[in-house]
Amino acid sequence: WAQMLEVAPYFQPHDVTSGAGINADHPLASASYPYPIMVSNADLAPETVTGLITTLVESFDDYKDNAPGASGYALENQNMTWVVPFHDTVVAYYQESGVWTDEMDAHQNALVERQQLLMDTWEAYQADAPEDEAAFIDGWMETRRAALQEAGLNPVF
Repeated sequence: WAQMLEVAPYFQPHDVTSGAGINADHPLASASYPYPIMVSNADLAPETVTGLITTLVESFDDYKDNAPGASGYALENQNMTWVVPFHDTVVAYYQESGVWTDEMDAHQNALVERQQLLMDTWEAYQADAPEDEAAFIDGWMETRRAALQEAGLNPVF
């Protein structure tokens, strides 16, 4: 897994239990994303986020059997240290619920700092970026890589 995470940190272990020659008694060790994934911008209204996270967690028993994959919404199936930071309101909800740990908080803060570094680097790059599309893309990828590596971060994604 260490090798996989070096090049694709967004994967997590997954035992496949359905397929040709595969079942719960003979699963296939594989990789997957932590589906389902809900994404929002940081500026999504806190009351909207509160409504969503509260419903997903506290009403889980009401909808867990209504669709294939709904079990992915169960609190125990959440990957709290994945590659995307949580909305501040979701963090607050998990803190108030007592499930948020210091490790999760440190990971969240590191992700937010990484995003801020990328935003700052992007703003600086755009100020003097080449006009040619290919040069723009190549220049950005190199600038991005250098900024992440200088900060001690893996530029894989």
